[in-house]
Amino acid sequence: MEIVDNRALKLRVRKPDRITQVIPKSKVIGASDGVYDVLVHWDIEEAHVLRNLGVKNIPSPILGKYKWPGLYKPFDHQMQTAAFLTMHRRAYCLNEMGTGKSCSVLWAADYLMARGLVRRALIVCPLSIMDSAWRADAFKSVMHRTVDIAYGAKDKRKKVIASDAEIVIINYDGIEVVCDEIARGGFDLIIIDELTHYKNAQSQRWKVMNSLIKHDTWLWGMTGSPAAQSPTDAYGLAKLMNPASVPKFFGAFRDSVMVKITQFKYIPKPGAEDVVYKVLQPAIRYTKEECLDLPEMLYTTRVVPLTAQQAKYYKRLKEQMVIEAAGEEITTVNAAVNLNKLLQIACIEYNTPVLTDSGWKPIQTITASDFIWDGVDWVNSQGAIFRGIKPVEKCFGVGMTLDHKVLTTQGWVIAEDILNGKSCNKFSRASVRLPNSNSKKWYLSLRDKIRDAIQEVKMRMACGSSAYASPRQNKKTYDLINCGPRNRFVVLGTEGPLIVHNCGSIYADNKEVIEFDASNRLTALEEVIDESSHKVLVFANFRHGIEMIQNHLIKKGYTTDVIHGGIPAGARTTIFQKFQTEVNPRVLVIQPQSASHGVTLTAANTIVWFGPVTSYETYVQANARVHRAGQKNACMVIHLTGCPVEDKLYRALEQREKMQNSILSLYEEEMNS
Repeated sequence: MEIVDNRALKLRVRKPDRITQVIPKSKVIGASDGVYDVLVHWDIEEAHVLRNLGVKNIPSPILGKYKWPGLYKPFDHQMQTAAFLTMHRRAYCLNEMGTGKSCSVLWAADYLMARGLVRRALIVCPLSIMDSAWRADAFKSVMHRTVDIAYGAKDKRKKVIASDAEIVIINYDGIEVVCDEIARGGFDLIIIDELTHYKNAQSQRWKVMNSLIKHDTWLWGMTGSPAAQSPTDAYGLAKLMNPASVPKFFGAFRDSVMVKITQFKYIPKPGAEDVVYKVLQPAIRYTKEECLDLPEMLYTTRVVPLTAQQAKYYKRLKEQMVIEAAGEEITTVNAAVNLNKLLQIACIEYNTPVLTDSGWKPIQTITASDFIWDGVDWVNSQGAIFRGIKPVEKCFGVGMTLDHKVLTTQGWVIAEDILNGKSCNKFSRASVRLPNSNSKKWYLSLRDKIRDAIQEVKMRMACGSSAYASPRQNKKTYDLINCGPRNRFVVLGTEGPLIVHNCGSIYADNKEVIEFDASNRLTALEEVIDESSHKVLVFANFRHGIEMIQNHLIKKGYTTDVIHGGIPAGARTTIFQKFQTEVNPRVLVIQPQSASHGVTLTAANTIVWFGPVTSYETYVQANARVHRAGQKNACMVIHLTGCPVEDKLYRALEQREKMQNSILSLYEEEMNS
């Protein structure tokens, strides 16, 4: 095969009629010994026809006729990836993370749009990279195309879907919100970033996506690790992309790649990799090692939206910077770390009964599905969070921190003032209006439960015992994440129901850092692990945060171990050796100060910073755990960020600034922004 003047393909074939009869822009230009020279116009339509006729290795016209717009010249592997995609209506892009595959896909989409084969493209991707990666890369590569993000309220998503934007970016769960609008939106190209989110063909997410794919839809699936946890992961991917490539039912596919060894345990069969390879076709794959023009160390940032709890305290810290809580101050000395962890709110003692739609429930058992009574109406609690060990005092029989507020006949009064008599000499608490006949019918039976519970309290108190004694001398405390717009709830004291205000104090500098709502960031971490083809190191600053990450990852099925200041030296050596030499654990979560010198962890080539550090030396040394002698793979460092201050800290680290001298100046910038 020969490309002539960048306009035509010269083919040597024995049966020229197979080509000239179906491709008008073709002709025979010579023959010799029964072999004919056929000249074919080189364009995308003709290239596709030739490929369907079985002519191998037909080059995509994008390689010769495309201008490759953008701020930089594409690497060779990016051009080859784009060319491959333009030649296949359904295809897998299995390039490793960090190889620039998003720009490759955008160039391929732009070329098809220019040729009139695609009108609109829908990009489905993780929430954390909708803006920081996809929209940013679209600006760098195809800035002449209109791009928008369908995220937020349903009406906002609908407006974006119905707009004239040629490229629309949306997160996985957003698809279900505006499924009907997408179906009518004229999207003839769907690009799924990290296709493994659709590995379960029984999930609602998979079914919704499958309903949007028509026989003529261009569909490209991207992932660097299509079957990272099990060969069966490939089933949902293949059934979505090309249903004919796999059996109709999952069980049949499972039996082809797995062998059952116990009632509930399967292991991969010999040759399972070959089966997975076969069903995930057509596909293209470049590893970072094959992309010789890439730098040895890549840095990228993923923006993770703050949860409602985190946003509340970020705003408070930004506005005040120095906050009074329980008579102490939180200073800006460790402000960057505090912003990353976003500390905590005040707590109620373990086992304190809270009035819910199911009756009185201990506070630690409340979940997001419960409704609580706030003295006026039923409101959604969003669940309780464990806070840790904190001193509490009894106020009307309810164990609470002294900075809680209690509703009295004189208004809201701090518990400490009640106990030390500061509020008034003749103190009286306000009565609580309990659910009545105007409440929802399934709550009416609660009135009898309430009366019985109060009577039980009085009887036990008469006998000198507490109705709801804490099981420990140390007072384990909990709090509700969000008990409605009033931020208050009804608890059961010795004299009956009591309204307590969820006042939202923050721990001071010298108090223990404990759990916070990091669900968005944990989800982003899962996405990175799924995309990684090798092991992963996660750096987190606090021991409590490390344990939280470990518990979450183990629950999600990732083999995980941890290193922090509480792990003995001998145990650390064993953990490091196991990580380097054995298949598991796949993820190692480390306190950066505990492994920033003298440790080799080249089994991993991906580093995730769960939050920034304030020491440049610690940052550099921690990254050097993977980027050192013995590393056979190109390495990637990923920063997870959710607020402007974290962005500034990461930028300062990358620019090699001395962080110890710049923290307060960064905060001054943030306060004035």
